[in-house]
Amino acid sequence: PDESLYLFAGNDFERKGLDTLIKALAPHTHPWRLLVAGGDRPAPFVRLARRLEIEGKVTFMGKVSSMAELYRAADLFIFPTRYDPFGNVHLEALSSGVPVITTAQAGGAEVIKEGENGFVLKDCGDWEELSHLIGRFESMRPNWAILRDRARASVDEFTIERNAVSTLELLARIRK
Repeated sequence: PDESLYLFAGNDFERKGLDTLIKALAPHTHPWRLLVAGGDRPAPFVRLARRLEIEGKVTFMGKVSSMAELYRAADLFIFPTRYDPFGNVHLEALSSGVPVITTAQAGGAEVIKEGENGFVLKDCGDWEELSHLIGRFESMRPNWAILRDRARASVDEFTIERNAVSTLELLARIRK
């Protein structure tokens, strides 16, 4: 219960900023573990974690059939992507009640309310800023239940029904 469980998910680990995340976690001395889910070659990132002496704290899970279980277990979803138009991972994490740290280069940053349901890293390659944001999250530990509730509530408006209605309205406007 005292160990923070961080989650990273995605393919193309380099573009999604896994190296930045591993560097950002290395200085942290509180108990933590990082789960990495996704179908990419982990070897360069395993070597980086080994070089930074945190290899035992980073678990590469490969492709995962049920992300819902990982979201339920995670305290924080961290996605320091160099570019992502608007990945489902942001909404999936938030709807599971998991606060998110992502980058300004991610479309999903649009739904992050600073300090309420997560944080936005301004420079995707700045591992020191990311490390600081992780520290900020950790300092909020007494309020994690509130952050989880806010994360979940922050995506209530993103329903399938709303998406369908908005799409039909757009198509009707285009057709005119």
